[in-house]
Amino acid sequence: MTFIFMQFPLNNSAHEGKQFTNGEEPMIIPKRQAFRSLSWMAYVPLFAVGIFVLAGCATYSEEEAPAPVQVASTPAPAVVSFDDMHPSIRLAPVAGPLGGELADIPAGDAKRGEALFQKDWGEGVQCLQCHSVFQDGEFIGGETGPALNQVTVRRSKQWLFNWIWDPTEMFPQTGMPVFDWKGDQEIADVIAFLETLKLDFDKDKILTSGKPLEKVGEDLVKAYDCQACHTIGEGDDARGIFGYPDLTYVGSKIRPEWRHAWLENPQKVDPRTFMPSFGFSDKELEAVNAYLTSLKWDRKI
Repeated sequence: MTFIFMQFPLNNSAHEGKQFTNGEEPMIIPKRQAFRSLSWMAYVPLFAVGIFVLAGCATYSEEEAPAPVQVASTPAPAVVSFDDMHPSIRLAPVAGPLGGELADIPAGDAKRGEALFQKDWGEGVQCLQCHSVFQDGEFIGGETGPALNQVTVRRSKQWLFNWIWDPTEMFPQTGMPVFDWKGDQEIADVIAFLETLKLDFDKDKILTSGKPLEKVGEDLVKAYDCQACHTIGEGDDARGIFGYPDLTYVGSKIRPEWRHAWLENPQKVDPRTFMPSFGFSDKELEAVNAYLTSLKWDRKI
């Protein structure tokens, strides 16, 4: 049997997207539809006949009836737990290398840790390839990962141990590789070395310096090394890590009330955040927030 399909020219493009009224209800003529106005109703009888003819020709016996199509179910996406990513909440006990047994973090040796930090793990992979440290008056190392001088200020010892042991367990999307550690002692040694990089500062001295509140906040931001992750200002010295929020004009973008809640406990605002809780006092919160509020876009458009 031969079927003849007829195409009728329909041109209603001039009315696409326009709103009309049909009695009391508004009607919008949709775009890119096969029939673009109510004129399609004139062709209903023709289509009814066609459907009747096709239905008569397409008969099947029970044996010939096509099997129902099996639609594969899509598995639910894996849920990533961020619970152990933040030092402001209780972490699970440290997992050691022996079949997941629990282990205490041993005392570390900074000298051995420095050697491990500088070790070439193969194909040029080493800590300084991604991370920078401030030594002898200059920054050395890469800029892919956070600067590490104040990492022991930002993160707890237990958090660092879990992260160094296997960063992918805590944050599957991380670009940091899993190193072939021989045991807990090596990780403890690396942490001991990281503690020697810490740039000590007198928080009370900063808070009682008598400087304007914004300047006190700026000194605290520098002391806590917020630029290990965040860009603040312009130029290479101001650059943080790509992917973390740029704070250069944060005062023009974020309300102080929201920022206060965030600085007080980022995890409470967004449980998925990778930003640590610094445990700021009320005075520190006020000063840091005042400094960030001052970072505004001052150019006229």
